[in-house]
Amino acid sequence: MTHIRCGMDVPGRGGALSVHAEGRQLPCGIVRDGNTSAGKERWRHVADVALVVLGAGFLAWLVSRGLRVGDQPNADFFDFYFGAVAVRDGQDLYRVNDGGYIYPPLLAVVLRPMTLLEPTTAANVWTMLLAALLITTAWLVGEETQRRLGLGFSRVRTAALASVAVVMLGQTWKSEFQWGNSNLLVLLAVVLSLRWVERWPAWSGAALGVAVGVKYLPIVLLPYLLVRRNWWAAGAFAGALGVVLLGPAMVLGWERNLEYLGVAFRG
Repeated sequence: MTHIRCGMDVPGRGGALSVHAEGRQLPCGIVRDGNTSAGKERWRHVADVALVVLGAGFLAWLVSRGLRVGDQPNADFFDFYFGAVAVRDGQDLYRVNDGGYIYPPLLAVVLRPMTLLEPTTAANVWTMLLAALLITTAWLVGEETQRRLGLGFSRVRTAALASVAVVMLGQTWKSEFQWGNSNLLVLLAVVLSLRWVERWPAWSGAALGVAVGVKYLPIVLLPYLLVRRNWWAAGAFAGALGVVLLGPAMVLGWERNLEYLGVAFRG
C-alpha cells in the first residue's frame, strides 16, 4: 500500500501543497494504489486466456464436425471436388455431380491437386484447410480491432478477440465445416481487402477481385471504393478479377473457359 502525506501551505515556498509518497515529492492530489491497476490487469489477462481456451475448444469441435463431411455425399465440398475431377478429365464442369458446381471455374481448376486423393481423404484435408483459414481470418480481425480501437497490441488479447469472433458466429462456422463450404476463402480475401484499403489500396482491390472470382457476393463492396474515389483499389480490383476469370483458360482453353463463364454468370 502507498502511504501519502500532504504538506501544508507554507509561505515563501510557492504556497503549493505537496505529497510525500515513498520518498518522492509529488503534487498533492489523489494517488491511486498501483496494486489496484495491477489486479485489474491480471483479471483481464485471466479473462483473455479463458476466452482463448474457449475458442480453441470450439474450433476443435468444429474440426470434429468437418471430419464427418466424407460421410455426407451431398456436402458442398464434393461439388468442388468432382468439379476439379471434371477439369482433370476434360468433362463438362457444370454437368458432373448433378450440376452442383455453380461457381466460376477458378476454384475447380485450383483444386485439381486434391483429386489425387480419395474423396473422403480430400474432404478431411479440406476441413483442416478451413480450420487454418478460420484461425488466420479471426486473428486478422483481432489485430485490426485492436488497431482501430487504439487498444495497443497484445498477442493474448488478439487471440481472445479472435476467439470472440469465432464463438459469436458459431452457427455460421458450424454450417461451414459441416458442409465443407468455401466461404472462408472468400471471407479471408475480404478481410485482407478491408485491412489494406487505407495502407495498400492496390493490394486491397486485388484481394477483393480474387474474392469475387471465387463467389460473386463481395462485389457489393466495389461501390464503396468508387464512392471513396479509391481509383488504385478499383483499378486493381478490375485487373485481379480479369486474371482470376480468364486465368483458367490456360488449363481449360479460351473457348471452354468463356463457355463456362457464361454458364456461371447465368446461374
